[in-house]
Amino acid sequence: MLSTWTVMPTSPMVFTQSNDDADWGTVLWSTETTGGLTTQSGADATVRSQFVGFGVLTNTNDTNQPRAINNAFPVFGFA
Repeated sequence: MLSTWTVMPTSPMVFTQSNDDADWGTVLWSTETTGGLTTQSGADATVRSQFVGFGVLTNTNDTNQPRAINNAFPVFGFA
């Protein structure tokens, strides 16, 4: 079984781009679902400090979406 994280534009426009970034498509990151797998999305500092401090993630998803990449730098992780 796989655990998958999906990212896509809020309002996709097929085969168009803005600032050399695609305005369409879906990106998938997957990993094998194993015992002890944890996930988390959120601000980079929050997610990384959670893992560094505790060795696991909180299995929570960021509710502050969508937002610009430089607004609390959104990240996700599998651990």
